[in-house]
Amino acid sequence: MFKSIAVLCLFLAVSSARQITTTKCGSAAGSVQNINVEPCDSDVCAFKPNMKVTITGELVPTVAAAAPTLSVQVEVSGFFVEYPGLSKNACDYLACPLKANEPNKFKIEVETLDWLPPMETDMQFHMYASDGGEELACAQARIAVTA
Repeated sequence: MFKSIAVLCLFLAVSSARQITTTKCGSAAGSVQNINVEPCDSDVCAFKPNMKVTITGELVPTVAAAAPTLSVQVEVSGFFVEYPGLSKNACDYLACPLKANEPNKFKIEVETLDWLPPMETDMQFHMYASDGGEELACAQARIAVTA
């Protein structure tokens, strides 16, 4: 969902929200729209370790889903790794069941990792119809990790 949402995003202790630009990833027909990240005040959101970050937006799948799952990944040394501490149950972040071809609002609150080195990287958000099911949407965002 945005895990590429995404995500998805870290920035210097300024308490402002910003609608971020994402690119589509994967082959899913659905989309992730109107993604806002707080705190963020630049095109590439920058985050310090152990920051609380809130990501909101709308998932617009082309099919309905009763038990969707979420996968948020961050690119580290050329490989995408699962972002720890987030529930795979997408219903923890949005109202279920998901409605087809309609905006389904979501809200993800996460604390940034303290083990990532300072870098600029990509984050991906993948939403699936079910565990092991069809991908509904995928979004990728550029983020920065600061010291």
